[in-house]
Amino acid sequence: MCPEDIMRERLTDLQSALLTIKAVGTDGFEGFLRIVLTELTGIPFRLAASGLQGGMDGDAALQSDGVSFEAKRYSGRIPRTEVLTKIADLARNKDAPDRLWVLGATTEVSTQLASAVKEDGDRNAISTLILDWTADPLPLLAVAAVATGDHAIDFLTTHCTSKPDRKKLAQTFEGISKHPDFSSLLRKLKSNLNVSTLAYVHSVEVNQEWRAVSFGSENTARERLGQALAVNAQIALPSVRATQRDQVKSSLQSGQSVILLGGEGHGKSWLAAQICCNHEGLALFASAEQFDGVAPQALDEYLIELMIKQTGDVSDEAIRLRWRHRLAAWQNQASVSSLLLVVDGINQRQSIRWDRILNGLQERLQAIGGQLVVTVRPQFWQETVTPGLIFKPKQINVPEWSPDERNQLLQHYGISLDWLDAAKLSAIRAFFGSQSPPCHIMTLQLGKGLPPTGSSLSIFGLHREKTLKKRP
Repeated sequence: MCPEDIMRERLTDLQSALLTIKAVGTDGFEGFLRIVLTELTGIPFRLAASGLQGGMDGDAALQSDGVSFEAKRYSGRIPRTEVLTKIADLARNKDAPDRLWVLGATTEVSTQLASAVKEDGDRNAISTLILDWTADPLPLLAVAAVATGDHAIDFLTTHCTSKPDRKKLAQTFEGISKHPDFSSLLRKLKSNLNVSTLAYVHSVEVNQEWRAVSFGSENTARERLGQALAVNAQIALPSVRATQRDQVKSSLQSGQSVILLGGEGHGKSWLAAQICCNHEGLALFASAEQFDGVAPQALDEYLIELMIKQTGDVSDEAIRLRWRHRLAAWQNQASVSSLLLVVDGINQRQSIRWDRILNGLQERLQAIGGQLVVTVRPQFWQETVTPGLIFKPKQINVPEWSPDERNQLLQHYGISLDWLDAAKLSAIRAFFGSQSPPCHIMTLQLGKGLPPTGSSLSIFGLHREKTLKKRP
């Protein structure tokens, strides 16, 4: 036989096996699809009770996962009304933040029905996925089954009424996996199941990647965050400002919002960026200029757009609707890990009514177990913002860089303190007051900038002179 005929035979064998298991129950098609979804998503599923199930034949084992599926095994046409009714039931009866409705079928789902499923899902803030038996290039249900591997083979050899030979079934799986389109279809399938809008755990993973890149280089940080906060590019820095970091961590853990107060160049933004970068849950970073034109009553939409952007997605109405549903559901069910919002440098936009903006953000974040960190200069905070606040955040002072911190940073970058007299050390400390810590050290090393006294050039000269003397 030609390769195409061999592949068709293998697919027919797999389809026949699926049609010989029961339609419902843990040992039927529903149970088989549960195993497949668990393998593809990493989320444990359980079957719901039979009968009226609120649109679900299967429900995630953990309430926080909130991923549900519908399993249909047909050898003929799938009734449109029956399928769409299930989505409507799920929309009415499921209160989970994240909802995925999967239609699994051993026959092909028509283009019209597939479109209707997506439209109804989008309308109800429910993500949808169809695993059916489309012939070209490969049935997605076959791809999902084969990707499940030994677990799927074991299930079929145990529960098929015809009791297929395990060795032959394994050969069928292996043959299908060698189809030239198998890998690309599997990647697409897994991608559809792992986007941020489907499950909170995935949105956290994507957001962590977004933060790693955003804080990973000065250019990217400046483009995305408004300034060169490349804290991820300086992982080996000595542990300065440990006291302030511990204070922030303790305050956030106790449910308090945090205000980082300090003068220009004291490192408020750098400290806030480190906190944001290291947060274990979903963390958002917004500079003051990003609030231009944002009214207090529009904060819900602003937060949604910020979450969409910083979880690597592109905003459209369907995605916005899913995030609205997620935020609403979080008010009744605490999220898996807390949301952190950092608002940086509010004194840079003094025309904005920050008291109203922060009151609104605090109200929304508190309702879902979220946390707020703000950086600001003390005078603007005390005179302009504090009088209008209706909550009491924890205020943490970020002081001027101390001589010990200056010395730690200089030694970390290989600049010997023995080369510098008291006047130069004092000038460097003043220079620290105008830039973020790693930036000014790199400036000193590379000779790219000058402190007010001009000592950057002399320091660089000393560093270079000492280096040259050490060379053989």
